[in-house]
Amino acid sequence: MLRFFFMGKRYFGSSYLTKRLKTINERALKYHIDYTKSLDILEGKNRSVMKEIFPNMKSEINDMFFLNNKDNGEKGLLEEDMEILDINKIKDKYEYEMKNMTLEEFGNIKIIHNDIIDEEADCMLIPMVSNFIPMSGFGSFILNKGGPELVKEIIMSIKNLIKRRIDILNEHKDEYVQSSLEINGEQKFKELYEGSKTLQIGDIILSKPHNVSKKVKLLAFLIMPYVWQGNTYISSNKLRYCFSNALKQLNELCISSIILPDISAGIYGYNPNQSSNILLEECVETLLQLKSTIPLYNINSISFVDKDYNTCKIYSEALEEVSRNYLPHKKVMPAPKYWNMVNRRLLEIPSNVIYFCRRHNKISFKKYHGIIRRKYKNYYSNIRPFKWRASRVLEPYPFLLYKKSGEPSSYQYGFKTNYYKDISHTLYNINKKGLVNIRVGSRGKLQALKKISNLCLDTKPRL
Repeated sequence: MLRFFFMGKRYFGSSYLTKRLKTINERALKYHIDYTKSLDILEGKNRSVMKEIFPNMKSEINDMFFLNNKDNGEKGLLEEDMEILDINKIKDKYEYEMKNMTLEEFGNIKIIHNDIIDEEADCMLIPMVSNFIPMSGFGSFILNKGGPELVKEIIMSIKNLIKRRIDILNEHKDEYVQSSLEINGEQKFKELYEGSKTLQIGDIILSKPHNVSKKVKLLAFLIMPYVWQGNTYISSNKLRYCFSNALKQLNELCISSIILPDISAGIYGYNPNQSSNILLEECVETLLQLKSTIPLYNINSISFVDKDYNTCKIYSEALEEVSRNYLPHKKVMPAPKYWNMVNRRLLEIPSNVIYFCRRHNKISFKKYHGIIRRKYKNYYSNIRPFKWRASRVLEPYPFLLYKKSGEPSSYQYGFKTNYYKDISHTLYNINKKGLVNIRVGSRGKLQALKKISNLCLDTKPRL
């Protein structure tokens, strides 16, 4: 019986499992987006790998990446001419400056739909991972474009930054250990010392532009956080601190103009719909110097440049929203509140009324107990008249006016399809459920039924 049991069991050797695992990993790698992006297909590399990934698209691949060398009697265009034509086609699609917010005497913030390499500024802010080995994204593109000279300069800058940190820590070691209230002060200092040997979120590494762009004087690599490092609140605060710290350091270096892409997107995982407001608010606060005790007004221009039209559109809408909070002529308020403020009048109260209010005589009212004895009378007197009062129905959004001029605002809130549960814009829709104990009478009017609802049991009677 034992022999029969082992013969019936199927046994897989380790070689089969390793081969199977290897094929699964290869397929996952080949179909991964970052892997296909890192192939540099447009530069003519790894074409055979592309044929393996897309075997049924040989004709399209040949049309895209290979020159047609057949003798058709007609000479084709050269590669350089084709590239120039493609670049011109792409440039025609750019809309360039899409939105502009000007803070008088302080500076401006721009949203530009263009290639960031073609823009001119004092400094280009580039997002970067802490180990300076990005697998893809804008940081990887800049490092490849800058070449070995840029990488060497970055490594030297990182070493100098870490050396300065360690020297400062060693200089103030005794003060830190003595001032620390905890017993394990030495252990805490060792952890701080080890942490100072690596780059932290918000650090900036400066370098020359090298071969990246001739229109930029300085490159600033910013160490970025990831969106999954904590919950939504923590990740947004990390992004805010990181960007504000970068702008503060660049402002101290007397830099006047900065260009940057959507630094929070891509491998860092932030959604432009949420991160755009954070970045633009920090830009405004940097230009106005709201958080600094000794203001430095060196930065006067910050431009967000991106090739993607949808990203630029999101940033333009976010800039419009931020401008309504900071620009006086764009601030809006509800129309009822505005007309209430405009029509305010000073009322003079007669002296006899003031004398009556100053009296300390107690005003007594009749007091009733809370036990409901006559339910029908209580329903008709206490519940039915107040069943559909305004406070129980959600009102539509108010009409917005400019706070300064009183004219209708170009920005209005979106409409509400339903003001209250199961009630449409007709307010009393008979065909829908949800209107408890209400019917249409013989004259077409809404009437309350005599049947008592459960509402009266939980309602406090009028006293």
